[in-house]
Amino acid sequence: MLTEAMARRLRRDWSGLYHIEMTSGVLEAALEVADREALKGADAIHLGSALIVAEVLRRRATELVFVASDRELKQAAAHAGFVVIDPAEK
Repeated sequence: MLTEAMARRLRRDWSGLYHIEMTSGVLEAALEVADREALKGADAIHLGSALIVAEVLRRRATELVFVASDRELKQAAAHAGFVVIDPAEK
């Protein structure tokens, strides 16, 4: 459940987040990883989007860290070469 404190933190952090539109490129990347890693829709879009953003950031010599708590998604992101952080793990 989203607490008021969580909502405030999200609103505060929102402008500092990188936003990506659902384009045909993102869809194609999502379909690829869904097939290769047996991911469900939302997880495939999450990883497919990250792959697109990571490519842009690589050209700027910046690394993208992948954040997720879902076991299969974390495993797929690691297979894709991401450093993965699970906020649920302490």
